[in-house]
Amino acid sequence: MIKQLITKNNVGLTMGILVFVILWFIPIQGLSPAGSKALAISSLTAIWWIFNLMPPAFPAILACILFYVLKVAKPADAFGGFISPSIWMLLFALVIAAGVDKSGLAKRIASLLMSKMPLSFNGMVAVFIAMCFIFPFFIPAAAAYVALIMTLAVGFLEAFGIERNPKNKISAGLTCFIGILALTLGRVPLTGAVANFVATGLVRDLTGVSVTWTEWISSMWVVAPIPAIATYFYITRKYKPDVALSKELMREQVKRTVDSLGPISSKEIRALILVLAAITLWIIDPYLNIGTNQIGILIGILFIMPYIGCLNMNDFKGLSWDTFIFAGGSYSIGIVLTVTGFSQWAAAGISSLSFLQNGSFFVIGAFVILLSVLVHILIESMGEISLTTPILVKTGLLSPKAVSMLVPYGDGLFLFPYQATPIILSLGFNTTGWSDVTRYGIFLTIIGILQAMLWLSVYWVYTMA
Repeated sequence: MIKQLITKNNVGLTMGILVFVILWFIPIQGLSPAGSKALAISSLTAIWWIFNLMPPAFPAILACILFYVLKVAKPADAFGGFISPSIWMLLFALVIAAGVDKSGLAKRIASLLMSKMPLSFNGMVAVFIAMCFIFPFFIPAAAAYVALIMTLAVGFLEAFGIERNPKNKISAGLTCFIGILALTLGRVPLTGAVANFVATGLVRDLTGVSVTWTEWISSMWVVAPIPAIATYFYITRKYKPDVALSKELMREQVKRTVDSLGPISSKEIRALILVLAAITLWIIDPYLNIGTNQIGILIGILFIMPYIGCLNMNDFKGLSWDTFIFAGGSYSIGIVLTVTGFSQWAAAGISSLSFLQNGSFFVIGAFVILLSVLVHILIESMGEISLTTPILVKTGLLSPKAVSMLVPYGDGLFLFPYQATPIILSLGFNTTGWSDVTRYGIFLTIIGILQAMLWLSVYWVYTMA
């Protein structure tokens, strides 16, 4: 009976409620009553996220409701995330992703890349690494581009008669890196990952400082080369096939994939024009001053306009609304923690650390990245970004621009599959196992931290000023 009661769900449920009650009723020195109550609700939410007690959207929206019903924050703050342009940008990023996918444009781009690859295992690895870099520019939703790349990888395995099995060296090697590397390289364009525009949105709302698409990429392009090269050598050495793959089979599979697409359709052309328009507008936005979010929302609307886009209302209804609710609720938590004084209180505690008080950009930047990595081990990306960004902004130790970039960078280093839904999605194809993904995640996280130490010293200290 006792063993039946002591389950993961029961422990998480009980711990969340217990921590909520303690923080709600026991005053914390230096923290206002409103700040304590906001912390209580946020802690309840975070614990339920950590224990994966229920779909993450539910605790997120529950936090908003509790902020409002228990009079911790005004309605505009309690539900502030759903007012923010950054969250609406997320919604229309999902629209753009659906348009690129359903039009067939994404598969055509992937097929074009595959038709140019060397006919070898190493060549395939190189092409799938290239896809992990390219698709975040065209599809601003990680789950969509990870699913597409994994589907193409599975098609190759089946064409070669290679068993989809985590114990199979080729199967595991060709796919163990896709989820993590795609998410990591998704930090390169501002619109490549939800964490990017949630962080920049919070910074803009809290400080008035905006980061443009070109400002972002001018700092973050350096994130791509080292992880991509390191991944290539890691996979081609550790998972080198015992038997060479048939070049004839590879040639036939590529031809089959390309032929199955047929002539380019009007939907593909419209999708391509809209995506290129978005990227172009984001690049020249410093001269137009429209705004990254506004451009994304506009292009997203055009994707569902009759005769212009390539989606209908049924496609719109089929979007991942859970993701939108989760993001809006998480964002609202960050806002409430700030307006109630908790972020300032926590920031004062961090600022008092002696090694930060007179620390250089390198020391403080490294601290921000490592803190983000550690918190992200416990909490999914949007929760981690929403909880830590306001606190780090209020410390004043770094410029708002640096905080908006370094927090997502640390959040983009993944040790374990459970840290992001797209990684779990990649495991669902049964081509690789948890242990392979974790080993690769540890490898790439070490590379990412070492890379950050380099860029903090010689590059980011100038571009993030």
